[in-house]
Formats: sequence, C-alpha cells, structure tokens
Amino acid sequence: MTGDTIAEVLNRPFGGNIPMKIQEVTVTHVDGTPLPKKLMGRAVFELNPKINFSICFDSFPIYLLGGKRDRAFHIKTDAGIETDGLLQYSLNDLFHSENSIEASFTPKLLPMLAASSDIKIRSIKFGVVNFTKFYGRGDKWLTIEGKNHRLGSFKTKWKEYRIEVTEQFGFSQKRTNQKSINDYDITHTGAIERLDGKPYSIFDAEDILRRLRVYLSFARGKFCGFAPVVAIDANNRESALRWGTTFVDSWKSGRDTWLGLSTGGDVLTQLLPEFFDLYDNPDWNDTVSTVVDWQINGINSAAHVAIILYQAALEAISSKCVNKREIAENRLRLTLARFGIDTSIPGAYSGLRNFSHNNVRIKKRTNFIGDGPEAIVQIRNDLVHSHKKYPMPSMELQIEAMQLSRWYVEIMLLKVLGYSGEYFDRVEQDFKSLN
Repeated sequence: MTGDTIAEVLNRPFGGNIPMKIQEVTVTHVDGTPLPKKLMGRAVFELNPKINFSICFDSFPIYLLGGKRDRAFHIKTDAGIETDGLLQYSLNDLFHSENSIEASFTPKLLPMLAASSDIKIRSIKFGVVNFTKFYGRGDKWLTIEGKNHRLGSFKTKWKEYRIEVTEQFGFSQKRTNQKSINDYDITHTGAIERLDGKPYSIFDAEDILRRLRVYLSFARGKFCGFAPVVAIDANNRESALRWGTTFVDSWKSGRDTWLGLSTGGDVLTQLLPEFFDLYDNPDWNDTVSTVVDWQINGINSAAHVAIILYQAALEAISSKCVNKREIAENRLRLTLARFGIDTSIPGAYSGLRNFSHNNVRIKKRTNFIGDGPEAIVQIRNDLVHSHKKYPMPSMELQIEAMQLSRWYVEIMLLKVLGYSGEYFDRVEQDFKSLN
C-alpha cells in the first residue's frame, strides 16, 4: 500500500501497479445495526488489471456475516456515508478463522460522494485517468538530476474559477511505447480553485468536475475519468471528495483525439470556457453531454451501431441550429452549410459514392441530391426500419458511413464552440486548419 495522503498518491510518478490508499474509513453501522466496536478499514483505489475501488478490512468480524449467502451489506461510516455493496472474502479464511477475516467491500454505485455535504472547499486536486498527451505555451518544466523534462499543462479561467491540468512526470516517456504501460493510469493531475480564494460547495465542485470530464473525453475521443479526488478545506485539511470513478476507456482502444500534439494545450485553454458555457445555455445543457456520450459510444461500437448513434448525435445538434420542421437529411445539410462544411461525399469514400450513385439515385430519382448527408441518412434509415430499400450494406460501406458521420459530429461540435485552428481531419487522415 502506498501513500497515507491523497497528495502523495497524486505526486507519484506515472506508471506502476500499486494499490492506492485514499483514506482511513471507520464503519459504525452494518445493515442498520450499530456496532459495539467501530470497524476500521481503508479506502483503496486500484487501476490495474482493471479499475476498482473497495474498502479493505484486515479484521472483519465473522459474526457480522450472520449466515448471509448473497454477501450484500449496507454500511454507514462515522462521516455519515451510507452505501449498499458486496463483501468479498475467502471461504478458506472463513473456515480457518475463529473471530475475524480479511475482507473487502465494494459499493454498489460508483462514483459516490465521500465528503460531508456541508464542507467548505478551498480547492480540489484530482488525478486524471487516461487522458491524451499534449503540449502548449502553458507547459511546465521539471529538472531531475540535471535533466529537464517538459510536462504538458494548461490553465484557464471560467467564471470565478481557475482550472489547471498537468501531465504526470514519466507519462510522455512511457506513452511513446504503447506496450510498456498499463491499460489505466493517472496520466495527469488537476486542480480547481476560486480566483478570489473564497470557499465553494461540494455541489459546485461536482458540477465543474462533471463538465470537465465531458470536455476532456470529447478532446480525447474516448472516456477519461477522475480519481482520486481530494477536497481541501479552509483549514487546509484534505479529505476524499469521491470514491471510485466514472467509466474510463483503456489505452488498448488506441489514439482517437482530434487535438494536435504541439498545440493541444493552447486549444484546451481556449475552448474550455466556451464548452462550459454550453451547460449554462438551456437549449444546449443536456444536448452537449448527450452528443459527446453518443459520439464516444459510437467509437466503441460495431459500425452499424455507430452509424445509428452518430445519426442521433447529428440530429440533436442540427435541431438546435436550423428549423426542426425540416426532415433529418435537410437539417443536417443546412447545418453543415451554415458552418461552411462541404457536404459532398469525400473522394476517399468510393464505396459511399458508388452507393449514392447506383442505389440512392435510382430510388429517389428526381429528389436525388448525391451528397454525404443524403447517403448516411439513407443507410441509417435502412438499418433501423423493417422495410428495406437497399441491399444489406457491406462492411466496407458501413465503415465509410460511420467515419463520415463521426467526422460530421466532431466538426459540427467544434464549429458550435466557435473553434478555428488545427485539428485532426478524420476524412483526410491528417492535421488540417479549421476556419
């Protein structure tokens, strides 16, 4: 076990497979019954071989098992935290022990708040699990044994808050060799504090973390998460804000970010306030998080499923930009045109062009347009409707429709954010300038 404080956990070098002790936990009630003697445990966070959070007990009283077979328990701590979960232990230990056994308790629903609701937070520090490498003008330099190490970092302001994310030492070196790192690790650390130094509530903290997770996941093109998360109060005391983390995509899924490596930090600094402000816009609050969720789930899905998810995302965006009375195909076409995005089928997608000319043109006749929105909507409609207009699309055609749909989602969201600059063009498979 490493690190008696969360600060020590966050300051460790990148890499390794060591369980991290987040905090001591004192259990006062089990299944609603007060304990005659408080039960001492420790909150432990692990990243490999998979992400796991549990409360570990060196000496869990056997009498508390009460002959249970389902291992389901409800616990309450001296901090007022209550949660259902499953208790894991060895049957061999149970048969050979008289009074107590080693056990671990995993909460049923994670992540969950672990701090008191009335805590006054001065700042938050947190680990970022599986974010992408980036550099920019805000980078930091670390000198170790006379050698300088560049750490990608960005710092920006949103309303009354300052938000900072910095690469963990060792990440850039090990990330160059995909096979040399674990599926999950703390790649960056972050901090959130008010510009005026005043305390803020746990609900404000959760709101910012929620926005930031969606933002960084959109930038990575895969889900990332935060753990551990520590709240520091006005008296400089630290305590865990959360137990566990949201779903995180492993490194095995590859590189999917649209960020440029050398300019990523500057882009993250520029776009964060715009992205966060979408949450304050009642027309976009639910849409932006839903679109990012569909976008990334599409990346993780089979091609035919991804096409359907991307189409849902495209309809969600276009319905905010043009008249909802237009049919889906027209809304997409008009939204792309509004943002100055070429709607013709890219030359690289020969299968999609052939499908449009040889299939859609014959079916639609005088209503045929022959562009990208028409082709991908026709494929999506045939996938979800029982009455089929076209032969089953080949895997190659599905992949092209999926890739074009994904590009539309990504570039439209960037346009909504008002972004102009370098990005990875998934159609051209190269970095381009978005104007």
